[in-house]
Amino acid sequence: MARRLRQSSPLQLAIGAALGLATALAVGFAMYRVGVRVNLGRFFSVLGSLLLVVAAGLLANAVHNLQALGALPGASFTLWNAGAVMPDDRGLGDVLHGLVGYSAAPTLLQVVVWAVFLGGGLWLFLRPAPPRRAVPAPSVS
Repeated sequence: MARRLRQSSPLQLAIGAALGLATALAVGFAMYRVGVRVNLGRFFSVLGSLLLVVAAGLLANAVHNLQALGALPGASFTLWNAGAVMPDDRGLGDVLHGLVGYSAAPTLLQVVVWAVFLGGGLWLFLRPAPPRRAVPAPSVS
């Protein structure tokens, strides 16, 4: 499926920038005001996990583009086609395509790369840290 090129208008860019800045300021203000009660370890674990989902989507999209160019095999082997229900070039499908790499008709290689990257990345990111060995204090002579 060929994707059409779209560009945002200056007004849309300004609105997006203002919303992003307002969100960042609200999160920063909330953390400052209730910072003692926020578990920063959990906050950054959730945020890092969400970033891994976005990265997996970008990788799956890159695989799709390389398949469309013929640089990777398997472009014709789609697992399903949900284009009639939620196309990836309009509405919610377009948003999910940009955020998490949603594809209405994913190939086997896309799904495998997305799942392996996300599963391996989350396992490495969320696994417990190994216990630290105690370093003996220097002796005073």
